[in-house]
Amino acid sequence: MPLINGIQVPSWQDTAREVVKHLGITLSPEQDEIFYDDARIKILCGGEGSSKSFMGSLYGVARSQHDAMAASLLNTGFGNLYWVVGHDFETARREFGSVEMDDMLLPWIRSLGDLNSDRTSAPARYDQPCVLQTKRYQQVFRTISGYDAQKIGREEPTGIIGCEVSLWGEEIWERCYGRLARLYPHSWGWFSGSPERDAGWFDELVNLGDHDNDRDIRSYHLPSWANPSVYPGGREDPAIVQLEGSMSYDRFMRRHGGIITAPTDAVLPEFDANMHIGDFSYRPDLPVHIAIDPGHLVYAVLFIQIVDGTVRVIDEIYASKWSHEEIINEARMRPLWANVGRGRHVMDIAGSQHHDGDPPTARRWLDDTGIRFDMKKRRVEDVVERLRSFLTTSPLTGRPRLQIDRHCILLMRLGCDLSGLM
Repeated sequence: MPLINGIQVPSWQDTAREVVKHLGITLSPEQDEIFYDDARIKILCGGEGSSKSFMGSLYGVARSQHDAMAASLLNTGFGNLYWVVGHDFETARREFGSVEMDDMLLPWIRSLGDLNSDRTSAPARYDQPCVLQTKRYQQVFRTISGYDAQKIGREEPTGIIGCEVSLWGEEIWERCYGRLARLYPHSWGWFSGSPERDAGWFDELVNLGDHDNDRDIRSYHLPSWANPSVYPGGREDPAIVQLEGSMSYDRFMRRHGGIITAPTDAVLPEFDANMHIGDFSYRPDLPVHIAIDPGHLVYAVLFIQIVDGTVRVIDEIYASKWSHEEIINEARMRPLWANVGRGRHVMDIAGSQHHDGDPPTARRWLDDTGIRFDMKKRRVEDVVERLRSFLTTSPLTGRPRLQIDRHCILLMRLGCDLSGLM
């Protein structure tokens, strides 16, 4: 038993094995390796039907049982609150479970004889929040909807079970990760999701956890065929073989192998998150250039600096249905606005057009800020080729010619025409 503050406390793995044994559950070798790994924050990238929800719920039960025992021995305050987070309540409910189910979090705690039925609520409507309380230590589990990330409670959960994380917005993830920092090192997180077709922040998170990092994050890849209850034949199960033959290899590995692959039809297959994304702070000694793609539904403003020949996107504004005045005010509030007057600026050709009787966007920027924009009509093919050339590594600097700060997530998802600065 490990010693914590001079007190012998069983490892959480020992407690977890007792819980799994009591529930009569047998994990496959692939599941076992991930389940008992000692990482504090786990990111499970799993194929469809790979048992992500099953494992997340079981992990939550096992870890919380250990937390309660350890907190009692150490006389500390952690281990009282847990979240089950989905992008909506219905998604979170799948791993929370219900009284009618035989597995998932609620029925498993009931099987352990630790369910306080009087303080547990699981409404029949799956779009409603649920709450569960245990008997022995009055631990509370509640479902959390990330529909509005800013409304995630100002609480300090010891553990978070994240459901279908690849469907989240990055803000939900950042808020959950921040909450777990409050009870470090006792807190833990289990976040699972399936790779979506178009790469996004979840792919980058998985890639981060695949390598050593300073955020306590470790990634795992669980294929669909690792779930013996669905695919008893494993990799050679007839259903898996049939699925593999029905789609491209890349699509099969993303949907069923739990592997992040670049789609073969990607417009910019050269884009590599490890190479082109990083932390690039504002340089007050350099000019700031602006690239704008105006619109009513989608309005993007990129702030760019050129460092030793490398184009670096260091900040962004992405707005939906904002007024021109709101965009201008937001831009002026950024610290780097002071150096905008020294830069070159480009705008999509749409900025020269009238919309709903208003003056052209470029004209309004000129009137309000004194900034003039270059606007040229370019063929899509030319823009793509120009971008592809800037994704290659310069032999002079050893760096790609285009780099993007990791906070500019919407640029990476949606893209924007930077070719006027290249």
